Amino acid sequence: SDATLIERQLKMRDIHFQNLVVDNSDDYTKALLEFKPDIILSDYNLPAFDGFSALMLRQELAPLTPFLLVTGTTNEETAVKCMKAGADDYILKENLTRLGQAFRAAIDNKTIARSNKEALKKLSILSRAVEQNPALIIITDKAGKIEYVNPRFTEATGYALSEVVGKTPGILKSGKQSKEFYSNLWQTILSGREWSGEFSNKKKNGDLYWENARISPLLDIDGEITHFVAIKEDVTEKRQ
Repeated sequence: SDATLIERQLKMRDIHFQNLVVDNSDDYTKALLEFKPDIILSDYNLPAFDGFSALMLRQELAPLTPFLLVTGTTNEETAVKCMKAGADDYILKENLTRLGQAFRAAIDNKTIARSNKEALKKLSILSRAVEQNPALIIITDKAGKIEYVNPRFTEATGYALSEVVGKTPGILKSGKQSKEFYSNLWQTILSGREWSGEFSNKKKNGDLYWENARISPLLDIDGEITHFVAIKEDVTEKRQ
């Protein structure tokens, strides 16, 4: 009867759904794994189970699934315990008019959480792609000051990240290129275009080496340049 009451309240709020009612640990676990709900609404006192145990199983098996406790229990200590354990909301049956709002808020929060998780996953992939890239990668701000170099840069030049951050790639200059060469490079990338060419550069130990480079501007959503990315390959042996 409580489940029916909750269903009616949600439908009154124009929320359409497919639901499954369970009242014991085994059926609940199976539902989490097979039914895969978008949201869980649980009473605190169940015939052969309880809401806090249901919440703990949610944490283990479906941590991103919103969990609403809908109960007649008015014990404030119980409410605090459940909220601290990860419940998204605690709704008393005598105040079910708040259920629709809480339901929608929990679903929205779930969407945001999943989006954040996907974004972090993509960032992790991109980060590893840069860190493990066989090319030398340098990222500078708009003024050309280095903010990042990948491990391959350190391996090839002998400079650690801490030694180059805040400096410009000019620390690698060998003196073989003219002022006009660098002037043309800057004019190209500041205009929003990609520059490509070869440098004769100098390592930390003084050894000269050749690298083929592509330098591209990074733009923000307004089309303004915020950073430059240089992707370089040591071509000394190829030239020899």
